[in-house]
Amino acid sequence: MMSFMQRGWPQEKTGQIPQFFNRRDSLSAFGGCLLSGERVVIPASLHRLVLCQLHRGHPGIVRMKALARSHVYWPGLDNQIEELVKRCNRCAFVAKLPLKTKLAPWPVPAKHGRDSTSTMQVRLRDIISSL
Repeated sequence: MMSFMQRGWPQEKTGQIPQFFNRRDSLSAFGGCLLSGERVVIPASLHRLVLCQLHRGHPGIVRMKALARSHVYWPGLDNQIEELVKRCNRCAFVAKLPLKTKLAPWPVPAKHGRDSTSTMQVRLRDIISSL
């Protein structure tokens, strides 16, 4: 891909060229690394290693994709993440665990007055004035 960026893209787009060709405007080189935007383009020989690093802690599909999208890129990355997490027994176990706490909204005061934010404002003013 680096040579295509320097010498020009070929007319015939075979292999992985089409996937990178569509991103050619966001590709750049820095320090011998190929970048897509601010993400490092990972060579195929390192995909497995990077996937293992992203999967440490068994974050699940959504968090693992978010982490990957912040730092790395290669064609088919999202699909590989999905496959890895779906095959992982530990991820499946963690996904089935119930939430540790029940989610509940804060009560909304019916009207302004003694039982609403004005009480907090008065107390906060008293605290600040005593300093």
